[in-house]
Amino acid sequence: MVTIAWDVDDVLNDLTGAWLRDEWRPAHPQCRTAYSELSRNPPHSIIGAALEEYLASLDRFRRSRYRELEPLPETLAWFERHGGRFRHMALTAAPLHCAPESAEWVIRHFGRWIRSFNFVPSPRHGESIPPYDANKRDFLRWFGNASVLVDDNVENIAAARSAGMRAVLMPRPWNSGPGSIGETFEQLETLQ
Repeated sequence: MVTIAWDVDDVLNDLTGAWLRDEWRPAHPQCRTAYSELSRNPPHSIIGAALEEYLASLDRFRRSRYRELEPLPETLAWFERHGGRFRHMALTAAPLHCAPESAEWVIRHFGRWIRSFNFVPSPRHGESIPPYDANKRDFLRWFGNASVLVDDNVENIAAARSAGMRAVLMPRPWNSGPGSIGETFEQLETLQ
């Protein structure tokens, strides 16, 4: 059975859009940047912030409002129609101190299908953790059971492909992914 590794943020949910709308722009009314203008991720230079300021804001949102995020409707609909045909695992790059919120969210919304939550900690200043895996490719090589990666980060997609995996890019403003989210899920329906 094919095992799909799912990125969480901006694939299963719309973290960046919700953060921009509900956290950053209310605290920075001078920021008029639209979600569609986020041509890079992290988007700190686009919104006029230092990287540390952006990460602190995103982490505050994760700790206070992450639970309120709804799954992407297209993603949830795909799982309801096709989820039982595959095995699934979550593979995110959340910071260590925010991983519990992410894990709870995944299990609450997708636990019928996703039975494994994994993360490669996104580094934060002053945090010291053992360096098991430098990135998702390293984790997937060690794990050895995933066949496909679905992610919004083009570097993760390229790394998965270089490791011999199939990879599907979730279209987002920062990655110029081809097609729509719906078309992305059509690719997954053809997996054997």
